[in-house]
Amino acid sequence: MTDYAFYPGCLISTRLPFLEKSSKLVLGELGVGLTDLKGTNCCFDPIVLKPMEHEVWLVMAARTLTIAEETGMDLLTLCNGCFCSLNEANQILKNDEKKRDGVNEALKEVDREFKGTMDVRHVVQLIQDMGQEKISEKVKKGPSGIKVGAHHGCHLIRPREFAQIDDKRRPTVLDDLVSWVGAETVNHAEDLMCCGGGLMGVDDKTGQVMLNSILDLMREEGTTHIVTPCPYCFVQFDIRQKENSIPVLYLLELYGLAMGFSPDEMGLKHHRTKTEDWGF
Repeated sequence: MTDYAFYPGCLISTRLPFLEKSSKLVLGELGVGLTDLKGTNCCFDPIVLKPMEHEVWLVMAARTLTIAEETGMDLLTLCNGCFCSLNEANQILKNDEKKRDGVNEALKEVDREFKGTMDVRHVVQLIQDMGQEKISEKVKKGPSGIKVGAHHGCHLIRPREFAQIDDKRRPTVLDDLVSWVGAETVNHAEDLMCCGGGLMGVDDKTGQVMLNSILDLMREEGTTHIVTPCPYCFVQFDIRQKENSIPVLYLLELYGLAMGFSPDEMGLKHHRTKTEDWGF
């Protein structure tokens, strides 16, 4: 069994606990041990604090990283934004002695020190490393008649200098992971577009236009289900579709269905976009 320090992120913990439940069911089935971290703070998603107060963002991210370091395990997250923020901060502090010294000076006030002893991983990377054969062994029931619109999300594959998961212009990793449980993916030209989630609450109209542009193309390609590894994209797709709604699944919910877990076990009833047919 491989063990990780588990950091689900604020959004999943507070608004989408059913995504945490389904992820733990799937990861347990795959032999992944998780240690819940205590006393962590928000990662401060890279589109919020980082552009306004870069040094404050770095200190706050480092504080959470030091809590993970105490476990002796790498940190595993389910969230694109958390991965982007914490992974970038971790790499910056490992490689920039001046910034590391400045951050550690600030962390003295809370009796903490960043040492750079672990890595930050997204669950997509973990599944990539496991490989198709291991995943296929766990599939008990393949999907029937569904066509998946795979949406990577902005922060899984960008910025490229920190996120070495896939080609930032032509990502295929999510299509691959979806196909490993027997689902068919559709090509849609807006795969690289932002879902607009980061604009909601600031410019709702533009955010909705961005979302609709993706959904319109997915519908044209016959998409029956949306799959994403990002909880922010999940919220955008699940809550803000206005008509002809396409049901959305977090990646590990798709895996859970394929592994034989029921919709009730995983809490799919809590989705806002309802369907009687999850495709399994």
